[in-house]
Amino acid sequence: MRQGFGAASRSTIFVGVVLALIEGAGIMLNKLLSAPQNMPIMMEQPAPNVAVMPGIPM
Repeated sequence: MRQGFGAASRSTIFVGVVLALIEGAGIMLNKLLSAPQNMPIMMEQPAPNVAVMPGIPM
């Protein structure tokens, strides 16, 4: 505050921009490195033209 209101406001804006860049980088890294939350469940479907079940002879 010794240098006046103009210098204090410029310093405040500069610190705000630097903090926004750091927070944005943290959010971006968090999104890139986190595992997906909703993975679809993969169920194996039987082949459509199978006449017999495994282990049971015809």
